[in-house]
Amino acid sequence: MLDLKGLYIKLGQVLSVTALPIPEPYRVKFRTLQSDVPGWEEFEEVVKPTLEKEFGRPLEEIFDHVDPIPCGAASIGQAHRARLKAPNAESRGGDDGDADDKSRDVIVKVQYPAASWQVPADIECVGDFLKVCVYFGVVDEQSAKMTFDEFSSQFLAELDY
Repeated sequence: MLDLKGLYIKLGQVLSVTALPIPEPYRVKFRTLQSDVPGWEEFEEVVKPTLEKEFGRPLEEIFDHVDPIPCGAASIGQAHRARLKAPNAESRGGDDGDADDKSRDVIVKVQYPAASWQVPADIECVGDFLKVCVYFGVVDEQSAKMTFDEFSSQFLAELDY
């Protein structure tokens, strides 16, 4: 499931906690997807250009440092520790003495570039698979539709960041 990325990681995460009758060895394996998902994208080639495109300027203007090694990853993105540049008096409109002049540690969440098209395509594949399962009587149509509708709407909502 790790090699398939995206929706399939999310599906494994859901299966690890579902009430469905999943055999315990599979459930144990799926549980590893709750916390052991590696970051996929190379920092210089993918992550940095993606962030710079989103921010509209070089990272060096915003951050003192961005750790190129992800501190966490999930089905559709990864996270990097960073340190925001300290605000200066000029950008605050004068020095009022109350403003915080210290830089701040933050986490920068980066969506994988392919997620915007890959997730909807994967959801469509899962929907087609469920139709086959309904056809062969593996699952009932009403349960399959309800589960699929809820799962797909939640997963599509996760793309909005």
